[in-house]
Amino acid sequence: MEVKKETHVTGKTGAQRSVTKGKGRYDCIWLGFPHTLFRLARLFEQGIESGYAPGNWKKGTDLRRWLEGGCRHLSQFAEGLTNEDHLMASIWNLLCLGETRHLIETGVLPADLDNLPFTPDPDGPFNIAAPEIVEKFAVDPTLDIVPPPPFSVEELQKRVADGELLSDREDDRLFAADCGELHPYTAHSMAGPIPCLCDACKAARLKLAVEPPTFYVCGPMTGMKDFNFPLFDQVAELARKQGLSIINPVELDREHGIDPVANPGSVERAHAADPNLLQTIVQRDTEVINKLEKDKGDGLIILPGWQKSEGARAEVAVAIWMHLKFKQVRTTWCGQDCEPGIGDVSLEWVRSSLFCQARV
Repeated sequence: MEVKKETHVTGKTGAQRSVTKGKGRYDCIWLGFPHTLFRLARLFEQGIESGYAPGNWKKGTDLRRWLEGGCRHLSQFAEGLTNEDHLMASIWNLLCLGETRHLIETGVLPADLDNLPFTPDPDGPFNIAAPEIVEKFAVDPTLDIVPPPPFSVEELQKRVADGELLSDREDDRLFAADCGELHPYTAHSMAGPIPCLCDACKAARLKLAVEPPTFYVCGPMTGMKDFNFPLFDQVAELARKQGLSIINPVELDREHGIDPVANPGSVERAHAADPNLLQTIVQRDTEVINKLEKDKGDGLIILPGWQKSEGARAEVAVAIWMHLKFKQVRTTWCGQDCEPGIGDVSLEWVRSSLFCQARV
């Protein structure tokens, strides 16, 4: 057997290794996208827990199915649907698309799995110029490449009542945007979401229209300048301008005469007057969080540095247990200070951040 000769490089210790050029920078993937890879790993884990074999996808699925799944989940992510991690599902489908195509090209999987419409084929119907492809799609309805038209609720009711089987795209769109539960006669049309018609969702929409979701501001205080009161107040004001109902623990503290900004020394005096002040505050804030309602969309707004605050971590843990929603405050952008901004953050990210901090 002929031994392959390689170029080697010598390290500081004298150890020799082959050159890495042309072999790919795997370190850039693992070190550059840790949170994305964690969410992707969770997606694999959930699939296995639901009954799929770990290598099920390698058995061979046509490329068009992978492409359709990737585009569908990306569209659902763009629509703002949160009934599942659509962004990671889109990435997963596209990864499977790329790997399956490689397995087809190397002969591991049969060639007929490559059913993409733009696959080069000298004898095929798609070996034409791009403008002609677009025109052909526009005039030939038999080419199953254009997304199906949106269906009204009435049309869906009739199709389900007639016992018709829906496509994967239509079946996925049976998940109602407002509750994430499977309902027989609701869907997301290509033009936008169609609200769920069940009584529970109607009641939830009515309650949401009358009473906006409530968010509790959670963040570090101890060791912060002025106990972080100014940022709590700034975020509470910003959130209320966005139409949210806000519970600001700083305002609750002021009701007990605690205000380090307007009244320096008030914290020490409050502790001297009530030796059990910390227990009182913990009980008060825990009761406030316990009254938040998952079905109404209530949750926590977490401030920067919450991971290093013992109290904030405890409040976040309770909220995770209750499956509440989370919003995160950003006060820096590209390393520079900026005005606070509030944005949604996934429960998975909060849970992983809490877990990582607990192990430090």
